[in-house]
Amino acid sequence: MTLQKKISALLAFAPMCIAKFQYTYHGIALDGVQACIANSDFTPINITFEGSCRPAFECVMRNIPNQRQSILSSGSAILGFIPTVLLLLGNTNEDIIRISARFPFLALCLSITNVNKKSGRHRNVPATRSGPFPLGPYGFVPDSMSTPILWGNYIPVVLVHILAATGATVVVWQTVDLGRKAVVTWACWTDHYPVIWICLAVIHHLIAVVFLRTSLRISGKSPSGKDLVPRSGLSVWNLVQENREIELVHRKLMRWSKASADLLNNLNLLYGTAVLSSLTLVSGRNAIIVLTVYGTIAAFSRAMAMWVLGTLDELE
Repeated sequence: MTLQKKISALLAFAPMCIAKFQYTYHGIALDGVQACIANSDFTPINITFEGSCRPAFECVMRNIPNQRQSILSSGSAILGFIPTVLLLLGNTNEDIIRISARFPFLALCLSITNVNKKSGRHRNVPATRSGPFPLGPYGFVPDSMSTPILWGNYIPVVLVHILAATGATVVVWQTVDLGRKAVVTWACWTDHYPVIWICLAVIHHLIAVVFLRTSLRISGKSPSGKDLVPRSGLSVWNLVQENREIELVHRKLMRWSKASADLLNNLNLLYGTAVLSSLTLVSGRNAIIVLTVYGTIAAFSRAMAMWVLGTLDELE
C-alpha cells in the first residue's frame, strides 16, 4: 500500500472518531439535539461543524430540562468509576509482565483489557538463574512451564489468545464509540481523549516490557548443543526455553524503569478518572451498560491470566 493510499485510509476512518452532534444519539441526548435545532439557528448540517461544537453543546444542554440533566449527571458519575473498577477486577501489572515472558501477544491484549492495572509486590531474585527465570522486581518464571493442561495441548492456549484479543478489540471499540457520542464538558470536541486513555495503557505496557528485556542477557545452548552467543532479551520472543539462562545485567535500569512505569500507570488512572467522569450526554442506564462491559472483560481477563499462571503462583 502506497503512502497516499495509507493517508486516504486514515482520513476515511477519522470522521468515525469525531464527536459530532448528529442523529446518532438516543433518549435524552437525542431529545436535546432535536430541541436545540427547533429552538435555535442551528440546523442538522451546521450543528455538526467543528467550529460550532461549543455553542452547539451549550444549546443542547439548555434544551434539556434540569430533571433529565440529573440523569446525565448520574451517567458521568458512573463512568468515572470505570478506572477504579478495572483496578479492582483486573490483573496486576506484574502478572501481565510474567505472562509476556512466554506469550508477548497475550500480555499485550491483557494490558488493553486491563487498562488500569494495580501494582503487586514481588521479591527480587538472584542476578543469575537459580531455579526460576528471574524477572527482577516483576518476580520470576519457573524453569519448567510444561504442564499437561497448558503446554501439552495448544488448543487452550490458542483459545486464550483469541478470547484476549476479542476482549481487547471490544474495549477499544467501546472506548472509540464512547468518544464519538459523549462530550467532555470542559473540552467539547474531544473524541480522542478516551482513546488516549487506552493508548497510555499500551505505552505503559511497552515501556515495562522493553526495559525489562533490555535489562536481561540470554545465554545457553542451542538444540544442537552449541553454545549460544549472549544477547539481549529484546531479540528473543520466548524467554522461557530449555537450556537457556537469564542474567540481570542492568538492575538499576530495571528498578528505575519499573518505578517510571508504575508512575505512568498511576497517572493514567487519574487521567482516565478525570476524562470519563467529565463525559456527558450519556444516561445513567447507558453508563451502567458501559461499566458492565469494561468490568466483565477485566474479570474474565483476570481469570484467563490466573489460569495461565496457576502453576506459577504455587512456587512463590
